[in-house]
Amino acid sequence: MKYTTKSLLISIHSILLLFLTTTVNGQVSYSIPGSTFTEDFSAGLPTGADTPLWSDDDEDVLPGWSAYQTAGAGSTPTNYRITSSGSSSEAQLYQYRPSAGSSDGSFGTRPSGGTGDIILGVRFTNDTGISLNSITLGYTGEQWFESESTQNNQYIVAYQLGSPLNLTSGTWTTISSLDFNSPQDGGGDTNLDGKASANREVIAPVTVSIADWNDGSDLWVRWFDSNSSGFDQALAIDDVNFTAIPEPSTLLLVIMSFVAAYMFKKRKS
Repeated sequence: MKYTTKSLLISIHSILLLFLTTTVNGQVSYSIPGSTFTEDFSAGLPTGADTPLWSDDDEDVLPGWSAYQTAGAGSTPTNYRITSSGSSSEAQLYQYRPSAGSSDGSFGTRPSGGTGDIILGVRFTNDTGISLNSITLGYTGEQWFESESTQNNQYIVAYQLGSPLNLTSGTWTTISSLDFNSPQDGGGDTNLDGKASANREVIAPVTVSIADWNDGSDLWVRWFDSNSSGFDQALAIDDVNFTAIPEPSTLLLVIMSFVAAYMFKKRKS
């Protein structure tokens, strides 16, 4: 995971280094207004294929991330596979990669009747000390398997302020311009390389205004993959990027305070 700052804050980079993002108790701590959180899903990849048990908020693999399946009463997915193939019939939650030795991962799903819909989500906690009113989100969508079905599958992206019981509860606000549709749905029944340009789409960052995201509270983002009537395509997300800012006058005050702190430190040194 990598954390960077926008050009607006680069001049005070030495001050911002004191406030880098952290993961605490299963959430991503968002601590610098206007900074960018990124996730490339490459942490914790083993050498060779593996079938570990999936654990939400795994601090060693994907801290802050959760998965949920809607079949039955709903639950955390139990079938999870780290692989270079999307066709495994016993797994519905994946960390995909181009080869078994590759360190370039992505996080994906292939629902079935046994799982119902599968949802990926990440939890951010506002630790900036102020309320934030705008978020910017982008990512790359990938397809790793083209099923024998000619149906289109998609990720529907939404967010929610607060602490939902799970990734289906509460009220979610959809960001339709961030939807990802499977690029290959011709019935090929074949594995795909999700890193190949024909099988992926870079979803440009979209900015939306939100209600006050108060200091100390959570904001969740989810990717919803609906289980289709036939055999589903295998989809994944990669290179997630997320930024949040307050309303402009508050942002200006924050920047001025950082600049003042930087100048004070410079004079003392």
